[in-house]
Amino acid sequence: MEFKKTHPSVNGLLGPWQERVHDVEENSLDGVFYDPYPSTKADQHTHQFDFLKDVRSKLKVGGHLTYCNLTSLGVLKSNPDYNKAGLTRK
Repeated sequence: MEFKKTHPSVNGLLGPWQERVHDVEENSLDGVFYDPYPSTKADQHTHQFDFLKDVRSKLKVGGHLTYCNLTSLGVLKSNPDYNKAGLTRK
């Protein structure tokens, strides 16, 4: 990977998180970027909870977790009641 040549201390894990998270040592990660994509429609808005539970012990004290869930945001924004809370600009 070209990125690895310029960022040697960054270690990416390829594959579904469910298959890889248990390979990571406890308290070993400075940070995690989680950009999820649900595997089924049934877990579209809940799949992140298992990940968050499993990855928490992998982070060092003071470690950072960055999480993005645009799939749920897209569904929310398509709901006509979404902007009633004033969350978006008109």
